Amino acid sequence: MNWSHSCISFCWIYFAASRLRAVETADGKYAQKLFNDLFEDYSNALRPVEDTDKVLNVTLQITLSQIKDMDERNQILTAYLWIRQIWHDAYLTWDRDQYDGLDSIRIPSDLVWRPDIVLYNKADDESSEPVNTNVVLRYDGLITWDAPAITKSSCVVDVTYFPFDNQQCNLTFGSWTYNGNQVDIFNALDSGDLSDFIEDVEWEVHGMPAVKNVISYGCCSEPYPDVTFTLLLKRRSSFYIVNLLIPCVLISFLAPLSFYLPAASGEKVSLGVTILLAMTVFQLMVAEIMPASENVPLIGEFKCFPLQAQLCSAWGHAFKVVCVPLNLKQWSQFQTQSRLSQTPLVVTLKAQTNALPTQPRANLATGLSWMNWKHKF
Repeated sequence: MNWSHSCISFCWIYFAASRLRAVETADGKYAQKLFNDLFEDYSNALRPVEDTDKVLNVTLQITLSQIKDMDERNQILTAYLWIRQIWHDAYLTWDRDQYDGLDSIRIPSDLVWRPDIVLYNKADDESSEPVNTNVVLRYDGLITWDAPAITKSSCVVDVTYFPFDNQQCNLTFGSWTYNGNQVDIFNALDSGDLSDFIEDVEWEVHGMPAVKNVISYGCCSEPYPDVTFTLLLKRRSSFYIVNLLIPCVLISFLAPLSFYLPAASGEKVSLGVTILLAMTVFQLMVAEIMPASENVPLIGEFKCFPLQAQLCSAWGHAFKVVCVPLNLKQWSQFQTQSRLSQTPLVVTLKAQTNALPTQPRANLATGLSWMNWKHKF
């Protein structure tokens, strides 16, 4: 009995596998026939519309997968995107009944016409176009092209509130040669897709709204539509708080202590020099990250106050240690010379007074008293 059941099961499996291979062979046969029929007289160089005055609509959808780098100094955002483009090709349609119900095929993307949608605000010389992956072609001529791309776009960075800053980076996509009367672009959703986003260690993504714009440039009278995705970023500040902000605040509290130390204390000079060096190092760390622009971070302005305080303390200490003793020494020498210059005068005048008669003596004594009073002042 067991042997008979095993034979029946084997027969059913063999029959199902044979049927599946027959179906796959039939599908492959009809797919090959369909491919040959579609591309026999097809050209991917021309816009696939039957009426040249008709607008070809392209639907664009962007999925943000990862933020690879945010270069604040050069103001360049590097992102890994999945780009989906959907359009209709009037010359690539077929009747499903003639091809055994085949409703879609996958073919290389370079065989069909593709819209020349590019990133307008790209920031590198390398090509940021999507990879030449296969497209999905439906029986009604609808083409769906999903392809990954690594983009480098320019982003205006405002670092005034670093490390608690928020940034907005735009990704603008549009056709490079076709105007709005030939190719019109639409966004599939009101925002970019963040469902497959890989969290970044430095930046939080708070949204990616999409807006369609129609712009008329000075070179051409026709309108040129584009879709702009605005990436809303917020910096994760924990790293900078622990390693940059807290040390700066603690060192800044040490700066006023140098004013209370006596001038003759050697620790006063050591403390001032240490604070100056520490604040200078932190200032250089911030300068390496920030772009060379007029927007100075508030943390940079904050660190200028301890530096100014230490410079004032150093100048005051130098004045007390060097200038004041030097002036006292010069004043002491002046007083000594004054006393020495008075002694011979008094002796000479006394000797002359004894040699004079009585009446001139009195006059001379009066003059001597007046000269001694003058020298005192």
